Amino acid sequence: MILGKEDFVSKVKENIGKVQNQEIVKREEIDGFVSPQIIINKVAEYYGVPIQKLKDSGKANLPKKVALCLLYRRSGLTNKEIANLFGGIHYTAVSHSISRIGGNQEILQEVETLEKLIC
Repeated sequence: MILGKEDFVSKVKENIGKVQNQEIVKREEIDGFVSPQIIINKVAEYYGVPIQKLKDSGKANLPKKVALCLLYRRSGLTNKEIANLFGGIHYTAVSHSISRIGGNQEILQEVETLEKLIC
C-alpha cells in the first residue's frame, strides 16, 4: 500500500522496479559479489569434478560444501536461492552445512584458497 496523492502514488509505482534494480547493481559493485555460475564453475574446475557432482547428495561431498560456503559468502544469494541452485535442497541444509564448515579448519582453508582464486 502506497499512501499519498495520486500523482505521487503514480510516480512511485512507475519507479519501483527501476529503483530496486539500480540499488541491486550498486550493492553488487560495493560488496564485490560474484556470479553464482562463476563460483560453481571454479569449484568444479578446482576439484576436477563435473558440475553435477556438486549437486549430488551426501555428507562426504567436499566440493559441494565448499561451493555452498562460497555462494553464501560471495554471491549475495539467500540460503533459499542457494538451495534452489542445488536441486531444491532445503534452505536449512545450506545453513547447517555452512555452520559445520566454520568448525573445520581444513575445509575453511580450502574455501579461502578458492575465494582468492575467484575474487
